[in-house]
Amino acid sequence: SADKDLSQLLLDHDEQWDYARNQRWNVAGVKARHGVHAHQIADYLALCGDAVDNIPGISGVGAKSAAVLLAHFGSLDALYERLDEVPFLRLRGAAQMAVRLREQREHAQLWRQLTTIALDAPLEGCQPGLLR
Repeated sequence: SADKDLSQLLLDHDEQWDYARNQRWNVAGVKARHGVHAHQIADYLALCGDAVDNIPGISGVGAKSAAVLLAHFGSLDALYERLDEVPFLRLRGAAQMAVRLREQREHAQLWRQLTTIALDAPLEGCQPGLLR
C-alpha cells in the first residue's frame, strides 16, 4: 500500500510495497519520501494532515514545515514541551506557526492518536510481545 500511515510500522528489515505503482521502499525510503523517520510518521501526519484519512493537521503547517519541526524537535511531545523555541526557527512564518500550534494543541494530540496504528490488538494464538 502507498498509505503513509503504514510507514510507521517499518523497521530495519521491512519494506513497504505500493503494488499499483510497483514501488518499494524501506526505512530510509520513508525519510527520502516524507522527510521524516518512520517512527515520526504519526506525529508528521498530526502536524501536516492527511487528506486521505480526513486529518486536517495544524492550519498553515505543510509537509515541509512538519518535517523541519520534527527534524528539530524529534517528536510532537518535544515540540510542545519547547514550543517557545518555534518563533526563532529559520522557518517561514514561524512566529504565526507557534501561535497556531498553541491554539490547536488538543487537535494535534487527537490527530496523532488517530494516525497512530495500534500495536496492542489481541491476536488469538500469539504470545504477548512477539509483535514488533
